[in-house]
Amino acid sequence: MLDVHIVGAGPAGCFCAVAAQKAGKNALVSEEHARIGEPVHCSGLVSKSALEEMSDVVDYRKISINTIETATIFCADEHVKLRPKKAKAILIDRGEFDRMAADCAQSEGAKFELGKKISRKEQLKSYCVVGADGPSSAVAQMFGFPKIRRVVSAYQADYECSVQEKHDAKLFISPRHFPGFFGWVIPISAQSAKIGFAVKPGASPKKAFAQILEKFGAKRPENGFGAAIPIETRGKTAGEFGKYSVFLAGDAAGQVKATTGGGIYFGASCARIAGRVFPDTAAYERGWRKEYGTDLMMHSLLRRAMNISSEAAVDALLGVFKLGMLDRFINEHAEMDRWGRLASAKSVVDYAKLIASAK
Repeated sequence: MLDVHIVGAGPAGCFCAVAAQKAGKNALVSEEHARIGEPVHCSGLVSKSALEEMSDVVDYRKISINTIETATIFCADEHVKLRPKKAKAILIDRGEFDRMAADCAQSEGAKFELGKKISRKEQLKSYCVVGADGPSSAVAQMFGFPKIRRVVSAYQADYECSVQEKHDAKLFISPRHFPGFFGWVIPISAQSAKIGFAVKPGASPKKAFAQILEKFGAKRPENGFGAAIPIETRGKTAGEFGKYSVFLAGDAAGQVKATTGGGIYFGASCARIAGRVFPDTAAYERGWRKEYGTDLMMHSLLRRAMNISSEAAVDALLGVFKLGMLDRFINEHAEMDRWGRLASAKSVVDYAKLIASAK
């Protein structure tokens, strides 16, 4: 038997394999698709700080497509433009990111089997198992983990269009048109963008999405995909099941930013912890929640605030946001991922100073 069998060769699975091999363990990674990184079900927009932190595994400079420096948030009649000093984002080639992470894991000695779907315990080749196989994780199902209750349905494609601000991402928050999440335009170049939306199950945003496409003159979509995005963590992400020690990481654990649906950084980072500490399931559960739990909780709280059911209420919230100078505070202090730091005593003091300076 191997030391660990990792199911799923996305960022979580590959980063887990790297950490396991460096800890002196033998890892096997099973991937249901014939080629790592395909199909792509992700925009590939990741904070620069996160990419720097993950650069020991993947050199993002080789797969960078565009830099996003600002974000404009629209509702019905209000909008706010954020110009954060630290929270820059990089649009990367997501497929290449996965393949480079897998190459690093293989260089450390991990073994990969492609085109191998794992759906039964009899297929497992270790009593230590890591499920990094997405929100509908087969590993989670076969061991009876609690379900992820809150998900949104997403669609995105690459469109030819006219992009006036190449480094500005646009978010469209609308309880009426995009209930439960938002629509987005992420520039690829001056002539193309990734345009998509996510909504709560059962919603139909086709008309509003068509209006966005018309506004930007979008045509000839390519690389379109649909996906389910978890926006909460599972109540339990590791446990002992008879002779098996089982860990969930990445989307399978719901380690995703509820605000944006981005999961590369948190999934890969939590998976590293799993790779270092297995077969100790308690150490994993305790470790990732201590390191990243507050950040994910802050994203979840803002997501709940964004899920207001009234267009007028969202407009009012954006107005208060600007009136209270929270936009200026975010421009000065915010990061895209580690939002737990905004709840620190220092951040509260800094915000108080900003308010006082405006009087």
